[in-house]
Amino acid sequence: MTRFENWPSLLSRFASDWQGKKHVWGKSDCSIMCLDWVERATGQAVGDDVAGSYDSAAGALQFLSSLGYADLPEMVTDRLKTESKEGNFLQRGDIALVDCPAVGDGLGVVLGTQILIMDVKQGGAVIPLTRSLLGWKV
Repeated sequence: MTRFENWPSLLSRFASDWQGKKHVWGKSDCSIMCLDWVERATGQAVGDDVAGSYDSAAGALQFLSSLGYADLPEMVTDRLKTESKEGNFLQRGDIALVDCPAVGDGLGVVLGTQILIMDVKQGGAVIPLTRSLLGWKV
């Protein structure tokens, strides 16, 4: 996957669009946010089947299972066609896997020293990059 040349400005606009946005399962959650970033950064839609396919955390897990994925990292690896890497090797614009205490695994977009996430209670928010478990290059 190759990012557009102007991806840094696209990332700034993306972050502005998502910060403070309300979390809604299947419409504006961590997966939908990351899929939006991938499409903005590369022009490739890798998850057209995701939006609207679930409306709860349990529904999201059922959706993953119905597609044959064991977990969220397996789906991201498959959709991005790239292997995951350790969290301490992530760079701006990459997708990060984070531990979300309320729901388990969550995804975010690396902004530098922070990760933009879709918190269930706060919506679009940032957390320290040190919270990343692993991630994928976009």
